[in-house]
Amino acid sequence: MFFENRYNYLVRTDSETFSRKIKRFIHHGLNISFALLICSPPFFHPQEMPGFRETAHRKAPCLPATVINNPRFYTLNATKRTIVTCLLVLVVTIFSQCIPFFVLTSRFVLKFRIVSNRTAYLQKQLFKALCIQISLPFLIISIPAVYVFYVLHTGNLDIMLINGSAAWISTHGLFSTIVMLRVHKPYRYAILEMISCKKAFSAVKRFRPSTVSI
Repeated sequence: MFFENRYNYLVRTDSETFSRKIKRFIHHGLNISFALLICSPPFFHPQEMPGFRETAHRKAPCLPATVINNPRFYTLNATKRTIVTCLLVLVVTIFSQCIPFFVLTSRFVLKFRIVSNRTAYLQKQLFKALCIQISLPFLIISIPAVYVFYVLHTGNLDIMLINGSAAWISTHGLFSTIVMLRVHKPYRYAILEMISCKKAFSAVKRFRPSTVSI
């Protein structure tokens, strides 16, 4: 949605028209519905299948019998074929939309000159900063995702590494905030003022256009 948003407001000349807003609403609605549906196949697993508790106990013998025999015990249809197919379709769909929007927006920002040099420079800096802000959390999430694929392929489950991967994924918000404060100078100055680490700017300096540091 980020790349589509930048494409809509920077490249499109009809971004504020009613028809364009309706098209974007439909586009976002379809994407959200697709994201929910593509993650649902692992949950389509009838628990009344004969022997599913024995299969679960064989795969995870460390689980006590009270857990296996609990009426609320539920297993997912987490076969390699199901998980890989869902993730592959999801990744292909995401990148098939991100790449065109990214290429078109980058081409517009880097080549076209319909605004002043100062505004064009600020647009470039902001676009680069936002790309950096998005890429770092993506890389953070990809590290434990690789381990999940390794577990699905080999069947070697290490609880300590799984818990570590889950904890590592939860840090993407923290690193995203740190990167945002690093690359966006106005946000950084505002936070430093809030925690009294930097003197408040004068009214003139506060509203002076500032560049985005990368």
